[in-house]
Amino acid sequence: TQRISEQNAEEFGADGWEISAHSGARPSHAIYQGRQFPNSQYELIVRPLIEDYNCRHDAFPIKMGISQPVYTEEELANIDPPPFTYEGRTYTAYQAQQQMRKMERVMRKQKDRCIAADAAGDKDTFTAASIKLRRQKDIYEDFCKAAGTYTEYERTFVQGYDRHLAGKTGAVTRKQNAFKNAQVTLTNSRNGGIIPSSGFVPAADVAKAEEYAKNTLGILNVSYKGVDVTTANEWNRGLYDTFNKFPELKSRFGFVGECHARNDAIQSFFQQYYTDAYIKANPNIPITQLQPAINNKVNGIMKKMPISPKTMAQSYSPTTTEFLPFRGITVNSVYGKDSKQFVEKLKRNVNTKFHPQGCTTIRSVLDHEIGHQLDDLLGIGNLQDIQDLYTSRTLRELTDGLSEYAWNNKNKNKFSEMIAEGWAEYCNNPNPREIAKKIGETIEAEYKKQFGKP
Repeated sequence: TQRISEQNAEEFGADGWEISAHSGARPSHAIYQGRQFPNSQYELIVRPLIEDYNCRHDAFPIKMGISQPVYTEEELANIDPPPFTYEGRTYTAYQAQQQMRKMERVMRKQKDRCIAADAAGDKDTFTAASIKLRRQKDIYEDFCKAAGTYTEYERTFVQGYDRHLAGKTGAVTRKQNAFKNAQVTLTNSRNGGIIPSSGFVPAADVAKAEEYAKNTLGILNVSYKGVDVTTANEWNRGLYDTFNKFPELKSRFGFVGECHARNDAIQSFFQQYYTDAYIKANPNIPITQLQPAINNKVNGIMKKMPISPKTMAQSYSPTTTEFLPFRGITVNSVYGKDSKQFVEKLKRNVNTKFHPQGCTTIRSVLDHEIGHQLDDLLGIGNLQDIQDLYTSRTLRELTDGLSEYAWNNKNKNKFSEMIAEGWAEYCNNPNPREIAKKIGETIEAEYKKQFGKP
């Protein structure tokens, strides 16, 4: 301790002090580390520094002019590793350590939630907390790797989070494989508005289709629960082609699969999200008293995300950061459970002009939802030329030139469904008509303009 060092200084006859040095020192301390100071500056500089909160520096006695410094000026100047960039932000060694401490605190808090949920027998909360903890560990390890340093999981120790509970958490998150990037080699070509799909490998069953979406397509959350393997394969095939044609779109996807499965995951997540928020805002109120308000909040959100029996698929594009893991496109198992009947339904819709020409496949349903995602990414609906496609035509002309659904829908944005329908026809009709061709070519041109490709 410093008291012992002070006693040693007296016995040694020291007339000065040297401060230790380490990488990642806070800037206000870094200017003093490795330096020597006379006794007259001990109370002014040395003691306040080493007694500062969370300071890892020590001071040891020396004889001024005789004791050689432990570090040379060159060594002190290069004691920190060079700055690095992670997720678009540049970190110094000190900033990296602070970020690691923050991540470790978050993991400790999440372990506490796992303990509480397990003790209460709350499976939904335990599942949400376990998944969140796994994601935080993945981010932590990824960050440490980028920083070129070791993880310090001993700092995440929480009393009560033992091997048994860790095993239960692992069982919940075993299939969660975050941050895997797709390894794809397909080179797309343009042929009459149809995107080719050579190179795609269909899965033998739904479970393998989910693995493909995670491991090959790189989607964080996947559930094809309730749909048959043909539907799942067509969804994956479409995503495979789309991500190759529009690689910037891939980073926006956090969930693909079935609509109800996505809503179940969102509800579980929101339950945990608002539980955390309400507890933080009301730390002195028991959770039992907060629960009704939390449930009302979550139920209110879920009411805004209905899945009608008439809904074939959905595109979900939240903007709040916490909800991005669920952004993506899903298919309704009411239709996806039987791909043959699904296709027959699509054929009838095309024959009645409810959906565009050429859109008689499950792939065309996916392309419709991709159209929404591309609209959100590129702002297609804000372009005057695109709006004019809608406003310059009668409803009959829209129906005959594209589809009835382009205008007969419940979307508050009157241009949105027209854009999605136009993109679906552009991708699936070998000879896309005027409206679809204009929409498709505009999307490709805007993508190239904003991202320099394809």
